[in-house]
Amino acid sequence: MFYRAAHFLVKWFIWLFLGYRLIGEQNIPKGTGFIVCSNHKSAWDVVISGASYPNGVVFMAKKELFENRFAAFWLKKLKAFPVSRGTADISAIKNSIKALKEGQVLNIYPEGTRVRDGEQHEFKGGAALIALKAKVPIVPCAICGEYKLFGHIRFVVGKPIYLDEYYGMKLNEEETNEIMKRVMKEVYALREANEKA
Repeated sequence: MFYRAAHFLVKWFIWLFLGYRLIGEQNIPKGTGFIVCSNHKSAWDVVISGASYPNGVVFMAKKELFENRFAAFWLKKLKAFPVSRGTADISAIKNSIKALKEGQVLNIYPEGTRVRDGEQHEFKGGAALIALKAKVPIVPCAICGEYKLFGHIRFVVGKPIYLDEYYGMKLNEEETNEIMKRVMKEVYALREANEKA
């Protein structure tokens, strides 16, 4: 109940004050969990992403934030779970797979950190690994525009990338990284096309 109310209020707020607009809604998969991978430009990104899906998104937040009881309480209310950054956090991977199998939407930023528009950053294949284990698609998305009062923020949803061809295969790190290169290529293309629009 809390999440639904917060979702409605946030969507109204960003539409009114940030000029939020959702593009490509028809590309959102139905009847399955999936991973959203997008560029990462601001702390607002997870808010924009969460508002773009009917039931919001599940996301990882650095473990240190959960050490504060007040912050931990609200993060959990907002569907966040802890992750130890820079490590292969098995618990976070298990939580991700569980959420996806329950039909939820998992938000992951493959670049791992905020990157300014026009730049690209190194990324790892963690999202591909999780998608393969949960057997769900990855949806490339782009956040375009500037976060400013009465601005024009666009969340662009690309076509889902299905990984059925890899199911049952044991891929190494290089191979999962290659999958993510394909995903991020779509993200960058969406961003470039819509920043010019």
